[in-house]
Amino acid sequence: MLLKSGSTLDVNFGVRPLFEPDLVVTVKDEGINDAQTMLEVAQHLSQVIPFIELPDIVAPKEQPLLAGVIVALNVMARYGMLGEPAEVQATEAWVDAFTQMKVTLQADTGEVYDEVTGDVILGNPLNAVLWLIKTLNKRGHKLQAGQIISLGSLRKLHGMLA
Repeated sequence: MLLKSGSTLDVNFGVRPLFEPDLVVTVKDEGINDAQTMLEVAQHLSQVIPFIELPDIVAPKEQPLLAGVIVALNVMARYGMLGEPAEVQATEAWVDAFTQMKVTLQADTGEVYDEVTGDVILGNPLNAVLWLIKTLNKRGHKLQAGQIISLGSLRKLHGMLA
C-alpha cells in the first residue's frame, strides 16, 4: 500500500480514485507519551514526511458516504506515497515555522492546484500529536519508537488530475 517517492501509479488506479495531501511524523522515542507542549512533542519525533493519501471510493455514486460506510470501506484506503523526509528540529523556531510552512500542490507543468499553510491542522500540526497522546493515555495505550503518525489532511480530497 505504501509507495516510495518517485514511484509511478496509473491515474486510474481505482474505481473512483482521489488524492489528499497529508503529513506524517515518526516517533523517535517513548518519551513522547509524556509530552505536554508542542516543543516537547518535537523533542521526541525524528522526521516529518510529506504524504499523499490515495483513497478509492468503491461505493456506487448514489451511496451516501456516511461514517459507517466509510469505516466498512476501510476509510477508502488504497495507496499512499511517502515523500522525502526532513529531520525534526526540537526548537521553538522550528515549531513556529511548522505552523507557517507553505504546502503547494502543483503539477509537473508548474500549474498550482492548491496552496495552504500548516496552521490548517489544528493551528499547528504538532497539536494533532498532542491530541493523540492525550487520547491514547486515557485509554492506557502508548506510542512507541518507530511508529508513524498521520497528522491529518492539509486539504480536502481531490479528484485525480488527468
